[in-house]
Amino acid sequence: MREIKFRGKSTTSGKWVHGMLTTLKDLGAEKQDMIIIKKEGVFNEGSASPFFMEWDYIHKDTVGQFTGLKDKSGKEIYEGDLIKAPSGRIYAVIFSTWKYEEKREFFKVIDIYEHTGWCISLDGVNPCELLDFEVCQGCVIGNVYDNPELLKGGEKNESNNY
Repeated sequence: MREIKFRGKSTTSGKWVHGMLTTLKDLGAEKQDMIIIKKEGVFNEGSASPFFMEWDYIHKDTVGQFTGLKDKSGKEIYEGDLIKAPSGRIYAVIFSTWKYEEKREFFKVIDIYEHTGWCISLDGVNPCELLDFEVCQGCVIGNVYDNPELLKGGEKNESNNY
């Protein structure tokens, strides 16, 4: 079975947390906060509450889903990760729709394909090809939130406070 999990940057510690993604709306609050549940379980009998959860509030724009893939060293690959491929190129992992054309000159036909799923991108926004086995033979070297300067033309944004 595929493992579905997320990561996000904690609003309190600034560290990456991994687990189940959900929203939490405090009573009377105007906004919803995103949290990642890190642990869940059950208290011992006789506890004031039958359930136990440990979570962190996270910056919602840092949320990334686990792709189900790992790099060559076994590190999990998440949406927003930067991968240095064996070719030396650095790609960002994104979830997007990728369209491409294949021309068949002999038949004078152009096939147009569309794929929605895990893609790689040179700029972190526009998909350039599918996330494939060859790219996964590279190494995760950072992510678009902490290391945007690693992308071609990327600049570190100091206004993000994470």
